Amino acid sequence: MRHESARRTRPAALLLAALVLALAVSAAGAQVTPNGDQFQVNDYTSSFQIYPAVATDPSGSFVVTWSSWGSPGNDSSYTSIQAQRLAVDGTAVGAQFQVNAFTPLLQMEPEVDCGDTGAFVIAWTSFGSPGADLDESVQAQRFDGGGPLGGQFQVNTYTAGTQYAVDLTTVLGGGFVVTWASEGSSGSDTSFSSVQGQAFDANGLPQGGEFQINTYTTSSQGVPSIDADAGGGFVVAWRSDGSDGSDTSLSSIQARIFDAAGSPLGPDFQVNTYTTGLQDRPRVAFGASGDFVVVWQSVGSEGTDTSAESIQARAFDGNGVALGEQFQVNQYTAGIQERPVVAPDPRGFVVSWKSDGSDGGDLELGSVQVRVFAWDGTPLSDEFQVNSYTTSMQNEPSVTTDAYGDFMVVWQSTGSPGTDVSSTSVQARRFDGLFRDGFESGDTSRWTSAVP
Repeated sequence: MRHESARRTRPAALLLAALVLALAVSAAGAQVTPNGDQFQVNDYTSSFQIYPAVATDPSGSFVVTWSSWGSPGNDSSYTSIQAQRLAVDGTAVGAQFQVNAFTPLLQMEPEVDCGDTGAFVIAWTSFGSPGADLDESVQAQRFDGGGPLGGQFQVNTYTAGTQYAVDLTTVLGGGFVVTWASEGSSGSDTSFSSVQGQAFDANGLPQGGEFQINTYTTSSQGVPSIDADAGGGFVVAWRSDGSDGSDTSLSSIQARIFDAAGSPLGPDFQVNTYTTGLQDRPRVAFGASGDFVVVWQSVGSEGTDTSAESIQARAFDGNGVALGEQFQVNQYTAGIQERPVVAPDPRGFVVSWKSDGSDGGDLELGSVQVRVFAWDGTPLSDEFQVNSYTTSMQNEPSVTTDAYGDFMVVWQSTGSPGTDVSSTSVQARRFDGLFRDGFESGDTSRWTSAVP
């Protein structure tokens, strides 16, 4: 971070006062601006590049991962897991690289998170395994700035049925926790599918055994999402067919909180208060204050969106006490709003999702939208369109933030304004919450006289 000199002229002092005022009133509206146009992440352009995910490391650099049909590496068997490191300004650091060492059949739907040491972990679903699971398994690989840390390894120890829908979070000290959906369980849930977890230390060694996260076991539990707090505890949210709470219509959103030792701080609890129809695809994020938010897609809404599916959110404190009722995220309500993702920023959280249509000019098959909120649900921005390339389908967003409220969205695009015109590509775009370096120094091209 670059700071201005402590010796200030009177005009400079007045400018600083104006900046402080802008920050003080930021709850009234966020000064979110694109930092450049969208750009293509993948170098390998044959066939499909799908299911991207992104994370920020402590320096503000990024790691993007995705599934690729084919590979510039040695995996020519269906799909591989690819990754690309990006500098703070979005430029590539080195070349795109293959993550998976096990190459038969399909490697799909990766997730990534960066630890407080700068190392990062990528986990994914694999059809087969170099380990004991010859069905669908959960695989992972650790990295630091110099490359892989050890070899690819199998996360799950329960191997009956399929293991899928992977998510992970790093925790304080360099460890990490992986969650996934499992057909069956070595625990108490033998009814269709359960939500499982496994903790690892900073060296990638398992901490205890695989454990069942859900306590409600009727029918299917799936699509888990996990995030950790600053102290090493974590929360998991998932879709449940049924609930011990009030939602018995079709599916509900459930969550459970764990401490830094991995011990549960109570049973499952229901997140959603609107209970008509399906509630699905939850994503969860912790803020620095210890509060967390869950976002999900809902068939219907208590808000203005009654056309099809809407994006809903609800915030909680670290003990799972709701900070208010659930609320509707999206303003554009025509068609389907789906596949939400969320990341915390210093003022609250950033939500991105795929929309059938847009008020931002993309009237083709799907656009990527974003909106910023405070923790109490107060909007800090209107909904706005991320993608500038509007041909065909934009889908599967992922979002990551830095300490200043700047953020980057990556997504899957049918076509590209770049070099990849074969099928689908991975696109990205950076945004500034206020000033990218905390204090705007040098670049005044995006300054505005408008008070946020």
